[in-house]
Amino acid sequence: KPRTYQDLLTQASLYETQQAFPPLTNLLQNFGVEPEAMPTQAPLFYVLDYVNKRYLHIAPSVATILGYSNQQLLESEPSFYLKLWHPEDFSIYSNHIVPATLNFLKEKNNPVDKLYAISHNHRIKNAFGNWLMFLQRSTYIWSATGEIIGAYGFSIDITHYKESPSIVHTIENIDTHFNAIDKEP
Repeated sequence: KPRTYQDLLTQASLYETQQAFPPLTNLLQNFGVEPEAMPTQAPLFYVLDYVNKRYLHIAPSVATILGYSNQQLLESEPSFYLKLWHPEDFSIYSNHIVPATLNFLKEKNNPVDKLYAISHNHRIKNAFGNWLMFLQRSTYIWSATGEIIGAYGFSIDITHYKESPSIVHTIENIDTHFNAIDKEP
């Protein structure tokens, strides 16, 4: 069982590269987003393949936020992006948020059958040397055998909303059928 984010990445990289990764368009549509509309709908939408240690998609608008082109990030391993994280925030993410999330999912019956949105905030240094506060919302991608093989989600710059470096972590069950909330009579 992985105990840190690095452990999770290492474990996933040991899987067979033939793991059935869902088609990219299916993943994007799970968020209700059309691939052609990415730049305007979610500033930093991404799909990350843990098995092959690479991004499959990063919205082009990343250049306006971070100062790096999506091509730069697509051609680099995820470790490049992780080096942009504030060291304290990455330590909390790797050593507390990821293990708490994995423990939560382990306690659920068939977590593969449900979609959970995992949210947290963290600081990122852009190409100009400025620290930005990001809210990241993502979900894991599971193999047919129940292994975590990737993640997809988005990050939004919330610097103008949140100045405190305190990290908030939430896990929410996503209703993929968009069932209406029952109204009182």
